Amino acid sequence: MVMTMKTTLEKGKHIIRTLTRHGHEAYFVGGFVRDRCLGIDTDDIDITTNATPDRVADLFDKVVLTGEKYGTVTIVLEGTPFEVTTYRTEAGYADKRRPDQVRFDATLEEDLARRDFTVNQLVMDADETLHDYHGGLADLKAKRLRTIGDPYERFGEDALRMLRAFRFVAKLDFTIETNTFEAIRSLAQNITHVAIERVRDELIKLFAAPHKHRALKRMQDAGFDAHLPHAQAGIAKLAATELDYDAEVAFATFVLETPDAMDTYKFSKRQQKLFRATFNLHQQTRETGFRPDHLFQFGKATCLFVNTVNRILGMPDAAADIERIDAALPIRAVCDLVFKGDDIVRETPFTRRRDIGFIIDHLVLEVINQRLPNKRDALRKEAARMARTIPKENGHE
Repeated sequence: MVMTMKTTLEKGKHIIRTLTRHGHEAYFVGGFVRDRCLGIDTDDIDITTNATPDRVADLFDKVVLTGEKYGTVTIVLEGTPFEVTTYRTEAGYADKRRPDQVRFDATLEEDLARRDFTVNQLVMDADETLHDYHGGLADLKAKRLRTIGDPYERFGEDALRMLRAFRFVAKLDFTIETNTFEAIRSLAQNITHVAIERVRDELIKLFAAPHKHRALKRMQDAGFDAHLPHAQAGIAKLAATELDYDAEVAFATFVLETPDAMDTYKFSKRQQKLFRATFNLHQQTRETGFRPDHLFQFGKATCLFVNTVNRILGMPDAAADIERIDAALPIRAVCDLVFKGDDIVRETPFTRRRDIGFIIDHLVLEVINQRLPNKRDALRKEAARMARTIPKENGHE
């Protein structure tokens, strides 16, 4: 059953009211409040409170300690998760990502001051009253992204915030305030200290956003792309294209432009297989275009995927050719051949697997290229002919 926005919001209000009923402060915070102010539907709700993680765990039946060290727990209410974080102050950022020290004795205003951007520090209570301590509403109205306080301090605390700035440009079509942008330009190299998995996940969100082309161009303007591992050449292609694309197409473009990206971004096994196929197909189709054997081997979906990447890299659109070739394929798998391996064993002198495989591969190519019909008699005659020539062609004595 799909949860409605209202249902999720009411559950969040129940959590806030439970906390306040027991003497604690609690508010909706972050992206949920920001997007609600912008009229964007979202049910990804975060809550901030002065109750400690232990106290939160005492008040609710199902609580998962997802980040207790940093004051974050997850309340699961009727199957819906809500991240709840205790007000805190932080100090020391040796890894330029996580605080070395965390204290849970902050006020709401102190807690909000440690956050990244003004538009993300808006809070809302259970009665939907907004509270704005750092000018976030004015920045929302101006469609402006600005750090809370000194941008050099904010990005020094957490270098990933710089990449998040571009992600918010991609999502919200905001401009980056001048001082904030100059800080990104100055500190861009610090992104290299952030775990590649975190970088990859931010890029995935950026590539899914509607204004990604603009965000990538601003990234280039700041010189930030030069510090993303094995990404600069790919980003140049992605920023220049007018085509739409998703994250997997974007990362495939990275790989084609800079093959070392394959091992850098820790892709899933399925993605690694897809990107290797993309690399191979791109090389094969640069001169000849898509052929029946490509559709037979890789399938239409992969060929269309590679066609999108090819277009980003400046090749002509071959989607119509792919559709035409796919529709005309007489067989789609080796098992569709009516003359099979057992028939070859019976009707030729060859029994070794590699010889049989050689003949089968030949028959498949003849059929999918429509030089032979997929009919038993025609395939039997061709197999017999191959049996007479295979010692020369396949190097056998």
